[in-house]
Amino acid sequence: MAARLQSSHWTCLLFVLGVCLVSAEPFNQAHLYQYKAGPNEDNIIIANNGIRVPLGKSVFLDPLNDLVTEVQPGDRYHITVLDNDPLAQRPGTLTPKKFPCSFAPDEVKYTHLGSRSPSTDRVKLQLRYDSQTDTVVIPFILVQIGS
Repeated sequence: MAARLQSSHWTCLLFVLGVCLVSAEPFNQAHLYQYKAGPNEDNIIIANNGIRVPLGKSVFLDPLNDLVTEVQPGDRYHITVLDNDPLAQRPGTLTPKKFPCSFAPDEVKYTHLGSRSPSTDRVKLQLRYDSQTDTVVIPFILVQIGS
């Protein structure tokens, strides 16, 4: 009886090993997470340094110092000012409300309305970037400091 029991253990073990060996599949690389080197916040918004605007004055945004973006040829992109809070007391306004990432030095202007309070403004912006393969939407804030 003990020999028969031992024999059945070996038969079971060989069966399990045989199933494991037969059903083993080669490693499929498609199941690995692969980093996709497409557009993202880090490689689109290069610098967001904010701006200083004197009380009651206007200043153009400098595309080389204040808000620097990098876009690839053939891709579509734009920045939209998000003014969706009607009760917010804004010390100024950014115009136009929609502009390209590659704006000119005299194209985007912040106008301070002259009030001393609040002394800073946090302008909510949204960048939309459409490449050949991806669409990226990046919310961000441009800070205006009265001087």
